[in-house]
Amino acid sequence: MKKKAISLFKRLKKIVSALNIKRDFLIIVLLIFGLLQWVINRHLVQTVDQIAQANQNILQDSSHLQKYVKDFAIDLNEIRRFLLLPIREYNFDEQTTETGDQEEGKGNEDPLVSLFSYLERTGENEAQKAVYSQNYKDLEAYLNAKENLTYFESHGLFLQNGMTSNLVNDQGIPVFKLSVEENGQFQLQTYLENVKLAKPTDFDFFKSTLRDLIEKKLDSIQAAMQKLKESRQTIYTLLTTNSEIQEVLTKQSLILGQEKESAVDFSFEILSAENVPIYVLSLAKATNQLTWGEKAISLDNQVKMVATLVSDLMVYDNRSDLEKTIADLKKSIADLETDNGFQALLKNQGLNFSFQPTETEDSISYNLLNSANEVIRVIYIDKITGELKVRMSDSEVGNLLTNDLSAEKKTIELPENVVLTEETVENEEDLNILIAGKNGSNVDTMIFTQINIPKHKITLISLPRDLYHENRKINSVYADYGMNELLRRISQITGYKVNQYVLVDMYVFRDLIDLVGGVNVTLENDLIDPTYKVLQNGVASTLYYPAGTYHLNGTESLRIARSRHTTSDYDRADRQQLILGALQKKAQGLGFGDATTIIKLVQTVLDKTETNIAFEQALRYYFRYQNFNLNRGFVLSTANVLESVKIPVNYNTSLQIQSCSVVKSKQICETKNALYALIPRNNNWDYIKWYFRETLGD
Repeated sequence: MKKKAISLFKRLKKIVSALNIKRDFLIIVLLIFGLLQWVINRHLVQTVDQIAQANQNILQDSSHLQKYVKDFAIDLNEIRRFLLLPIREYNFDEQTTETGDQEEGKGNEDPLVSLFSYLERTGENEAQKAVYSQNYKDLEAYLNAKENLTYFESHGLFLQNGMTSNLVNDQGIPVFKLSVEENGQFQLQTYLENVKLAKPTDFDFFKSTLRDLIEKKLDSIQAAMQKLKESRQTIYTLLTTNSEIQEVLTKQSLILGQEKESAVDFSFEILSAENVPIYVLSLAKATNQLTWGEKAISLDNQVKMVATLVSDLMVYDNRSDLEKTIADLKKSIADLETDNGFQALLKNQGLNFSFQPTETEDSISYNLLNSANEVIRVIYIDKITGELKVRMSDSEVGNLLTNDLSAEKKTIELPENVVLTEETVENEEDLNILIAGKNGSNVDTMIFTQINIPKHKITLISLPRDLYHENRKINSVYADYGMNELLRRISQITGYKVNQYVLVDMYVFRDLIDLVGGVNVTLENDLIDPTYKVLQNGVASTLYYPAGTYHLNGTESLRIARSRHTTSDYDRADRQQLILGALQKKAQGLGFGDATTIIKLVQTVLDKTETNIAFEQALRYYFRYQNFNLNRGFVLSTANVLESVKIPVNYNTSLQIQSCSVVKSKQICETKNALYALIPRNNNWDYIKWYFRETLGD
């Protein structure tokens, strides 16, 4: 037994020894595995940290980018607001992960969504109709119920049905007006004011409110009605019998109108001889307060009230519009005696003007004399029409100055036959750009610009804004139909395809010229513009620049560019081209050393401009074409292919003409409103295309 135990012990010892060797090996393996795992985990942690840092950087960059985009959106809306375009809402805070999101207005809306919306609206409408129908029935039943009629009559009220249901007093005057609106809401109005209902569709609430008014406020309402009646009678008596008021009404040719009633007041109008209200005396129902225009007047002090009315009526200018026009024109002519621009014009033309008028029943006349002091024309104000006219010194009849000027203009000789193709000219070697200036919503300036690349030439041709095309003046097309339609019409009129455009606010030229330090402009003739008034020592006088060379800043350049001179839009268009030429010449001196100024020039144009020319493309144009020869001075006008006409219109204007037509072999004439416009001579639009091809050398 002992031997077996020893033998067993030895075997166990061997097994333990073997196990110890394996244990040490296992520990080493586990240790190595642990080290490898630590390295892997450490690398993984570093990777995660790097990813987290990268994500943080992305978030920061995204935040900066979002701020930049927000700032850009704000600037973009400022530009859109400056160009009188609608601004847009940009919501950068909403983030969507839905894959089915579609841009608004793209026509990709799920038709089932539309169905849901339609059913929702239909349900709301049906519910509203049901509320209206029920409330209308309830109101009718309530008002016509015998016990309610008895209740109303016990308070001196009687039901009167019509467009609304009224509860009237024994004199038939509505004390309460009751109705149901289409949205199902009850409307309750007393003689004095509208009653705001806290629960407008609740019939029980409506009934209780009406009962409260009858029980608690009927007496005060009727007392206020009586007081208003007395006030109205006092006002009427004063206006119709007071001697001072009657005297001033007669002296000023004024008329007392009939009393008018509205939901909130009674009013008495003082009318001009043409039945136009000039003053209103109002009596508020809710307060019994009397107002004269914007002045509060007390009926308790009738002496002061009469004095106020008489004082205001005495200073009223009762002259007719014609009399005011004649007086204003007479004063304007008298002011020309001290106007430097007008005096310079007379001197330049060798003329004298007599400022001592000769006045007759029909006219106010001024003599125009030559250098020998001989009367050569008579300028006169026609008292019948209020128009300024001119006639020969030995004639009794004259013409409007505008007509006389048109008759004296020289025009070029046009070919008898103009044969042109209907297609517009489109040449890859030429760039046709419309440069347009906007003032308000209408386009004020239109310059067709062709860059002829082979000939290194830029040609400018101005189109007058009064050109009448397809039943409207061309300058209104942009405001009503947009730039694409304006480009289409310009292409059709000129015969040259115009794809690119620059629409700029007129004031951007001021900024551009200030950026380059001003421009030098030479005026070959005196610039005298009676339509452009400047203040000198507090007195408005004619814009006047003697002939000569000027260094002009932006404001001065804009003043000259926008001046209409003493003739028309055509001289103005020529001067606009002159300013553009001066700006181009100044810009030619800018090289790469002036890169900052160049970029500011282009950016200024684009910031205040609507254009389809990209910034990079505009820069390429600048460097590529800045030294091309500028061929300017071409203007579509009555001096070449246009003529001035009067176009009948269906809205009020200051010009009226006789429009005649033959009806059943009889000539019938009627007076219509009209406007002056320009069309091609003989209404032949090919003349304009011919002029463009002659000018551009095609």
